[in-house]
Amino acid sequence: MSILKGIKVLDCSRIFAAPVCSMMLADMGAEVIKVENPNLGDDTRRWGPPFPKEGDDAYYYLSMNRNKRSITLDLKRKEAQEVIGKLIGKSDIFIHNFLNLKTKNFGVDYPTLSSINPSLIYASVSGFGDEGPMAGKGAMDFTVQAMSGIMSITGSPEGSPFKVGYAVTDILTGQMLYSSILSALYAREKDPLKKGMKLDSSLLHSALFSMCYVPFSYLNSGFNYKRLGNNHPNIAPYSSYKTQDGHYLVIAAATEQLFKNFCAGLSISDEEYSKWSRNKVRAGNPDEFNGFLQSKIDRLSKEDLIQILEKHGIPYSEINNMEGVFSNEDIKGIGLTKKVYSENYKQELEYVKHPINMTNTHHKFADFTEPPKLGQHTDEVLAELGYTENEIQNLRKEKII
Repeated sequence: MSILKGIKVLDCSRIFAAPVCSMMLADMGAEVIKVENPNLGDDTRRWGPPFPKEGDDAYYYLSMNRNKRSITLDLKRKEAQEVIGKLIGKSDIFIHNFLNLKTKNFGVDYPTLSSINPSLIYASVSGFGDEGPMAGKGAMDFTVQAMSGIMSITGSPEGSPFKVGYAVTDILTGQMLYSSILSALYAREKDPLKKGMKLDSSLLHSALFSMCYVPFSYLNSGFNYKRLGNNHPNIAPYSSYKTQDGHYLVIAAATEQLFKNFCAGLSISDEEYSKWSRNKVRAGNPDEFNGFLQSKIDRLSKEDLIQILEKHGIPYSEINNMEGVFSNEDIKGIGLTKKVYSENYKQELEYVKHPINMTNTHHKFADFTEPPKLGQHTDEVLAELGYTENEIQNLRKEKII
């Protein structure tokens, strides 16, 4: 049995952060109903290429919307808000990423929904939180990477700042909201009154929290981290190095013992080792140290260097693209992906699974179901709420669904 079997989630969110959160809840067995605008649906349906051969929904959308049902509602309409009210009465969790003003206009603000269901866990995602001078301001992952300082420490010191190559603040916010929802479910279970709560997450706060030692160092010492390319400001060797035959390997000999082992493998002299034996010296003189280490690696082919790293237990990797990742036989052997056949898109969809493995328990993750087409389950969900076929058709005629 799935851990969250029987938990019902009403998800009015779109784009990335909150849909990732609801997908993770669905992976744990929660029943997720995704509410979308009748005309366009989730914006990510159009965020391509790439697109499947069948259907108009982008792989971007498909990647984070498995294990959900989709209904369409025009939340500006009173009749749609009545449907939401009925669904809230049966839900454990409500998720959205509307700005504050829209929640009131759509009738999905916390006071309204909690009055319908006092046990409701109400979870919101925004750029900057529900309170404060920036509460009504929109944001996207890219703008928050810039605002939070992530871009100031990403990229080459000689070049311009770079964003991380995927929507990292969205993912982090979704994961943090997911863990907070699980905590709220646990707290509600222990509460004799089974009272719910409101959870407010923001991209900016999540980004800063995830950077950990970077803001902490500034707040407590005034130290401002800067762009160092592939180098690490506090650890060396912790960078990428080029072999004699033109390949790059990332090497992370992050402890004094690992560095000592690496030096032995590279036949570095006692005198040279003595000079660089302390991480404080290596990290404090990155240009000189990396030049020294690169001079030792220059004489080695990729395979020679890999043999040394393997023999001495030094963490390393080639720099893979996705083809390199999923063609690697060792990575295949870990079993990181799972497939589901999609009738909607006429192909097998392969996903990276939830990253936690559960053992010594009768619980399991939910079986995968395909991502829904826009409004695929509207009639089904309305019928479960007691709407007749004629009532459903009238809602459709009035463009409420």
